[in-house]
Amino acid sequence: MHFVDLPPEIWHEIAQYLSPSALQHVRGVNRYLFDLAMDARYRDVRIWELDDYAVHVLDALQDVRNAQRVRRLLICSDAFEEGTPSLGLKVNSAKGRSMRSTIINAMRLQRHAKERILSPPKSVQVDSHSTSSTLGVSPVEAREKLAVIVPSLTSLTHFTVDWRLYDNVSAPYIDRIWTLHGSRLVHIGILATTTKMLAMFPLPPPPLGNVRSLDVAIRNKQSMLREEPQMVQSQLALSSFVNSLCGTLEKLQVSCIPMHDLSFFYDNLLGPGDFQLLSTLNLNVTAPVHLQPREYRATALLQRMGPAIRSLTLSVYSAIAPLASYQFTFSHLYLENLDSLTVAADVMAFSWDHTLDFLNRHSSTLRSLVIDGPIALEELIKLLTVVNHRTGKSNLAKLSLAVYQVNAEFFAILAYELYRLESLCLRIRMITSTTTRSITPSQFFPKDIGGENEHPFIQEMKLLKAPFADWTLNDITIIRRSCCGEIVLWGLLRLCAECIPSIRSFDGNGHSWLNIECPWHCPLTVSL
Repeated sequence: MHFVDLPPEIWHEIAQYLSPSALQHVRGVNRYLFDLAMDARYRDVRIWELDDYAVHVLDALQDVRNAQRVRRLLICSDAFEEGTPSLGLKVNSAKGRSMRSTIINAMRLQRHAKERILSPPKSVQVDSHSTSSTLGVSPVEAREKLAVIVPSLTSLTHFTVDWRLYDNVSAPYIDRIWTLHGSRLVHIGILATTTKMLAMFPLPPPPLGNVRSLDVAIRNKQSMLREEPQMVQSQLALSSFVNSLCGTLEKLQVSCIPMHDLSFFYDNLLGPGDFQLLSTLNLNVTAPVHLQPREYRATALLQRMGPAIRSLTLSVYSAIAPLASYQFTFSHLYLENLDSLTVAADVMAFSWDHTLDFLNRHSSTLRSLVIDGPIALEELIKLLTVVNHRTGKSNLAKLSLAVYQVNAEFFAILAYELYRLESLCLRIRMITSTTTRSITPSQFFPKDIGGENEHPFIQEMKLLKAPFADWTLNDITIIRRSCCGEIVLWGLLRLCAECIPSIRSFDGNGHSWLNIECPWHCPLTVSL
């Protein structure tokens, strides 16, 4: 049999081993690979701005076959409407508690404003001041192109709209998506201004009968004194919409940009008896400075939803004005079936006593703990007093945290206290040893260290055979933030695999292959 005569199932299996870019390079081999490459190209369409990329996509999707390949669609009002965009600024979850990190985050607000729900393709250069592409396509023409495409989106299951205008502008192309494809959608993302929230809800028929995941962010103005009634009405409209999905909704994420009290939204949600499938909740718990802790309604919502929640994420914003207030505490909170917790380090630090009590109460059910933001070594030691396997109560299997620097003793402590841990993700800045100063590891460390002698950190790691022998750690990820983003420290992963015999997987990929080379062309491969 000639290789081109292989059955489609074999070609599909081959394609699973190819990256999206590699798949594009082999699309000319045969019809099967061409279809798979086109599926990969148009499966996820994100139109943020009316640039050349957006025009190319809109033109390509005029072909019904390409439009039918789209499963995820994000559209932003900047590409299809003319007007003044929202000035609401977005900040990611707090990565630290220093003023420096707050200022750096604030400087990146505009550039990362849309990062919450989806990220634009890295190859697309966005100009926030552009109202038309270099190809001369206007927003009116873009709307006409989209109107032709919408009926052909017969495979659409994930839809996100990012509406940044405060003007009361109708958007019939969005209404048509709800009408034609709403019954098929399983995920909806809505990032919209208060004006649009009020105009959007209730959605046109037919009802959304299959939505399992909802991600909502209310975009409000920096000064809301005169618009406060509108904000209240937006929350009430949003809560009614969420309540209409109670029969199918499994995951809910809600926030306000910039931060604002969402008490009206929380108080008007139905109870756990109605949201019987809702098991994943993601809340931003940043509160305005004027809000008193006794008024903070997110805690009351969690108390009501307690029996149903299995996965909880508590994130925060870093903002310059108005100042953030992390008033959320875990005091008296009990979620009897909690399996996974992702929490900002700022929330934990607001009241360590309450945090430790909460973790102690949930140690038997909690299997995954992700701490978003750096914690000090002293704080980690506190954490391990209640989250450890020595007491026989904790069932933690997955841990992710950020620490400024690590040494061999750090790994020894984790191996001793959490010897049944299966997955570990570390975000670090430096590595150190007992005899040398701290260094910033590169992606290839320790292979990039010159000279005959090993770095003392390596020697100390290799000497820790006793604590590592009983460690059941299977997967490890170590990341460092650089000027270009986050980099995986593959060389350090290899060192860990050499010292910790149970490791079989890197970065959650299910294997320990390192397909990179160090500067001296020494393959970073691990034979286990």
